[in-house]
Amino acid sequence: MLKTKKVFICGIIVLLLVFCFGCNKFSSGIGQTDKPLSPWDMDFHKGTKGLTMKLVENQPPSEVWENSVFQIAVELRNEGAANIKESLLYISDFKYVSVNKIRSVGDLTGKSATDPVGRLKIESFEVNALEVKDDDKADSFVVTACYKYETKAGIEICINPNVMDIAKLKEGDCNPSSVSASGGQGAPVAVTKVEEDFIPINDGGILKTKVLFKIHIANLGSGKLVKTDAFGKECIDGSSLDAEKESNVVHVKDVSFSKYSLVSADKNYKIDCTGFMNDTQSDLKIGVKGDAILSCSTVLDGNNAFTTPLLVELEYGYTDYITKSITIKNIPGT
Repeated sequence: MLKTKKVFICGIIVLLLVFCFGCNKFSSGIGQTDKPLSPWDMDFHKGTKGLTMKLVENQPPSEVWENSVFQIAVELRNEGAANIKESLLYISDFKYVSVNKIRSVGDLTGKSATDPVGRLKIESFEVNALEVKDDDKADSFVVTACYKYETKAGIEICINPNVMDIAKLKEGDCNPSSVSASGGQGAPVAVTKVEEDFIPINDGGILKTKVLFKIHIANLGSGKLVKTDAFGKECIDGSSLDAEKESNVVHVKDVSFSKYSLVSADKNYKIDCTGFMNDTQSDLKIGVKGDAILSCSTVLDGNNAFTTPLLVELEYGYTDYITKSITIKNIPGT
């Protein structure tokens, strides 16, 4: 009897422990928990970073001797959600050293469930310090990274064709409103806000609803936004960009929701957008300060209300920089 009682008590204790563990597990969506997030629980389309870089410690050192060889080592990491397939490094502004200035970096995969921190790569340059004669010389250099990147933003919106007709509104239908999107989408260029409007129209004697979107797009990163086909211009020959045609230009690959799309071949589900530069129907000029607005519209086929992601796909080049100063030391007696 005593043994049976002990077994019963142990069973109760085990059940209580399981219950407490379960409470902690299932309340994790509400409060904090000591259960670590797995890579599959993380959302990688957040943040405003793409390719980040920093100099490896003491490479180069702050002081080097003339006529010596030293290393410049650059740590690169893709901290965004997109994969980098084309990227370049360029070293410039040295006066008293000789270095092979251009380097193709190649592929760098972005953050994902299998790689939650993004691909890391170190590029090393061999540098020859020149003779400075008589006195030490201060020198500095700039490391420029040029790469192609993309943004895929999914902003949840409400499509409600009946919003202009109170008699047709149903209880439980979603209510259209402006949607702000803070924190980025895992890339330096982001959709920051979407505004919606609905207009009743007469389409061949049939009353339909046109939905209007104002899509706000901004460069939230620390670098320079560059037109896609000019992404490597500053890294290949150090030349400047055409401020009007190449700087702060993003290519709009698609705007879509449900069965509607900017690139749809079916005119019944075609989204039309305005605000593109020079009638390109794809390139959008982003202001140096602030953002750009892409205005899009389509006529809705049906009267049902629903929520859906508005998907905005952008392609562009991006350029970022780091600098460092060093001293080239004169060897006494030379």
